[in-house]
Amino acid sequence: MTGSTSERIKNCPLRFKCDARRFRKARRGAARLRRLLVCSFVLLTCLPAPSQISPGPLAKPHQALTGDTNCIQCHQVSTRAPSFKCIDCHREIADELQRYAGLHATFPRSGPPGAACVKCHSDHNGVGFQMIHWDPTPQGFNHAAAGFALDGKHTGVSCRNCHNIRHIAAPARALLTGKDLNHTWMGLSPNCATCHEDAHQGRFGSDCARCHNTNDWKAATVDKTGFDHSKTHFPLSGAHRTVKCESCHTPGPDGQTRYASLPFANCSDCHRDSHNGAFKQGCGSCHTTFSWTKSPFAETFDHADNADPENTTSSGTPAANPRENLTPTL
Repeated sequence: MTGSTSERIKNCPLRFKCDARRFRKARRGAARLRRLLVCSFVLLTCLPAPSQISPGPLAKPHQALTGDTNCIQCHQVSTRAPSFKCIDCHREIADELQRYAGLHATFPRSGPPGAACVKCHSDHNGVGFQMIHWDPTPQGFNHAAAGFALDGKHTGVSCRNCHNIRHIAAPARALLTGKDLNHTWMGLSPNCATCHEDAHQGRFGSDCARCHNTNDWKAATVDKTGFDHSKTHFPLSGAHRTVKCESCHTPGPDGQTRYASLPFANCSDCHRDSHNGAFKQGCGSCHTTFSWTKSPFAETFDHADNADPENTTSSGTPAANPRENLTPTL
């Protein structure tokens, strides 16, 4: 048979048999493809959802997000680099990042959203997987990296003495919804009053280190020249302004200077009563803080007001009116 290839095929007596063989072969292939698709569909619909697309079980803190319908709660749908919605839920971390405070604010945040988070806190590693890694332990954590260095007596304090629900203020609790506040490391302020009672009730501000130190809280050092006594319950006036601090702030039983819990309601708390209690009125009725010895007593004292209140003698007879028969001396 001569001619081109297409002409030879066209004139071949076996052409119809060849076409029939190709048709049967194609039909068998289509049947196999249909069976494969049916099997695939059955497998996909019968197996549990997490096994279809999840790389592994979520850790215990994220168990509420198990299920393929919750994927987008954490993962951003995108064809670009993977990104995560960590701070959408972890608002306490978002708050620190915004304020540039705390440990997480010290880490670089380059790359897609959440990329820095998963470098330390990976998931889908099993229910019992610990998402927080301590190097070496919580007790060995470099607390200075969180913006609050532990020194003095703070170094011997147990972690949970500070990190517990009692010391988490209401605004921080609002950011920690759903968290166990007795088992979180978040929510504390570096202010002393977070854990310590402010004996001064805020009158001296929040910078306790101006007077106190972490080695011995009671061994306070006061800036005597710059201290503003008017912010205390006992503002200084008159001659009190020039009195040495240690004249009133005497040592306590422990030998340390007392700056709190000093009695001051009565003048006799510091001054000796030279009248031995003979006068019941307050000292301020005769004396002032500007001059204790120069008293307006001679000008204001009225013996009539200090006569026997019953106006009787010791024998019981009426006493003479002290204002009667007074002849002025010229």
